[in-house]
Amino acid sequence: MQVVIVVCVEPTGPSASTQAALAAAAALGPVTAVSAGPNPSLGRWAVRAVQLIDTAIEGADPLTLGAVLAQAASHLGGKLVLAGSASGHEGRGLVPAAIAHHMKAVYLARVEEVALVDETLVATVRAGGRRRRMQLPLPAVLTFAPLPSTTPQQSATVETLSLAQIGLDPATLVRRSDALGALVEGRARRPVAVKSVPEIVKRWTQAE
Repeated sequence: MQVVIVVCVEPTGPSASTQAALAAAAALGPVTAVSAGPNPSLGRWAVRAVQLIDTAIEGADPLTLGAVLAQAASHLGGKLVLAGSASGHEGRGLVPAAIAHHMKAVYLARVEEVALVDETLVATVRAGGRRRRMQLPLPAVLTFAPLPSTTPQQSATVETLSLAQIGLDPATLVRRSDALGALVEGRARRPVAVKSVPEIVKRWTQAE
């Protein structure tokens, strides 16, 4: 039976989109939830829960987290990784794409439904206003859009693993601090009443 890995990068518990991934995974096989960092609530959502604790990933960028979680999936025997489309309100969805890159896996975003038949995935996505079914080989990484909150049904003990225990040397990680972005203070502008079309055009060209 295929081991299904669901990754969670939210320290306070799965976001709505990660919960959607967990719900989809439960219909496919035994679910192993993995978090990059401490996540004591993870055991409520999966048959097996693993938190990766290591100083090397504290404050890590999404690309580094993707490399770590890809190695964790391999160590745990998973060829199918499900994740939320974004980790939260400001999430950009970079971690799942990075996982797929390091796993050399097929990547498909915002899946609505998924089924697993032998070694073939059948995923349903919406494109151009239509629902389309696609057959995908393994390994694969799929993301899911948020769904209404669900109630956790499990009570697994959360295991703690270091990077060394999953076969990853922390010294080989190359952090990409530029991928974290930076907060820039915005300048507030007072609204200006514009009374004619020529004045609108004039102000528009000045702004450029």
